[in-house]
Amino acid sequence: MNKKIVLLTVTLLLVFGIVQVAAAAGMGWGGNGPRMLNSDDWVSPVP
Repeated sequence: MNKKIVLLTVTLLLVFGIVQVAAAAGMGWGGNGPRMLNSDDWVSPVP
């Protein structure tokens, strides 16, 4: 019984960790997501 609880806890921690990393990565390179970089999005540091 105790081994099952430890295994379940470790599994849930790994799953939550993977989900957080995937959520922080954003929607990916397609579309106009937060990680999409093209020349229209660049801002010149000199006004």
